[in-house]
Amino acid sequence: TGRRVKKQTDGRKRITKNQNGGYGRGSLKVSPACYMMKENGPQINGPGSERKMTPEEFYKEIGADYQTALSRMMGNQGLLARMLKKFENDRNYEALEKAMEENDYEGIFAAAHTLKGVAGNLELTPLYETCTRLSDATRGGKKDGDVQGLFLAVREAYRNVMENVKKLA
Repeated sequence: TGRRVKKQTDGRKRITKNQNGGYGRGSLKVSPACYMMKENGPQINGPGSERKMTPEEFYKEIGADYQTALSRMMGNQGLLARMLKKFENDRNYEALEKAMEENDYEGIFAAAHTLKGVAGNLELTPLYETCTRLSDATRGGKKDGDVQGLFLAVREAYRNVMENVKKLA
């Protein structure tokens, strides 16, 4: 039933609230203050929150191909959205920043190459392309070209992706 029943020390049973804060099946305790009226009706996103974007809107915003990304996930939009949200936890960009600070070209190559693979699998084309150029410029741990300029391009693409991932529903 969704209710939790606990025995008290005197042997009587006491009904406690379920994980939604209610007492019965399907109870959902929502204060009226968290409702926000929009054109489509009430939204439970809280005051001042913006409408969340769909994966299709996300790909359009970052300049990548949604249909190709969706086909990589066997047409499963929910899986694609979950994988994009998991991208927030990927630490390869942090490793790239650290390697850049230390002028560690082997580290730059490794981090850029790994980030390129992740971006490619998720069809994050602008990030993939900039990471490709950076990893090519540092292949073999050697500096070939404007590594700092290439890193700035990666940083811009990465920030754009992360800013928009946070807007996903």
